[in-house]
Amino acid sequence: MLPNHASNWLLFVNGSKGRAGRYVFDPSSMSKLKARASSSSVPNPTAIEALSAFMWKHLVQAGKVKSGATSKPSSLISHAVNLRSRMDPVLPEHSIGNIFWKAYAHVDDQAADAASEAKLVELLRKSLSKIDSRYLERMQGDEGVSVISKWLEEAGRLYGKCAPSYYAFSDWCKLSSYEVDFGWGKPGWVSPGCMDLGTIINGAYFVESASKGGAEVWLILDEEEMRALEGDQEFLAFASINPSISGCIMEE
Repeated sequence: MLPNHASNWLLFVNGSKGRAGRYVFDPSSMSKLKARASSSSVPNPTAIEALSAFMWKHLVQAGKVKSGATSKPSSLISHAVNLRSRMDPVLPEHSIGNIFWKAYAHVDDQAADAASEAKLVELLRKSLSKIDSRYLERMQGDEGVSVISKWLEEAGRLYGKCAPSYYAFSDWCKLSSYEVDFGWGKPGWVSPGCMDLGTIINGAYFVESASKGGAEVWLILDEEEMRALEGDQEFLAFASINPSISGCIMEE
């Protein structure tokens, strides 16, 4: 009963092999990104909204360098949304399972060049706000199949319009990973672990850093686009490329 083409894009599978990159944003950089992303529409963006907008902007620019395009293409991001706190009644924080949905935000080619980080945050906030308790109630009720089918059709339409400028983000910063203690102390450094470089591409994981208030972005991207991103001086003004973790471990 669901669209039969959904599997073509749901996992953002790409034929080319990606490369993994790690980028660290210290607390000072995160504060500056939040200030840049602020607007009258969203005066107090979250750290992840600001970081998402920054990454979105610079990933699109890297793709533009690779393609040689004279203007930015239509682009699309998805964000994994934890549904536990959005349901009614609210689910316990530690409910087991992949209890998430995806929010999509896109900007078309006519507006892409003029889209500031503040505008991108506004688009992302609007997309995230749609996944509320009423939407989830409809998804679980008699309308469930219809709601999910409509979502799949719209997401597939946007993917078809915006690919290959589609990026999937997942925020792990609220998992309290640095509080985990298996009996030999809290960790000095945490990473996402294994990343499937042979299948998934254009995926980014946001992970809390060892420095409180900072963040790490673990990214899987096309090799050429990765080189363009790492040559972007504005990007490098905020992000450090794969700094040593020895300091984090020694501090612990």
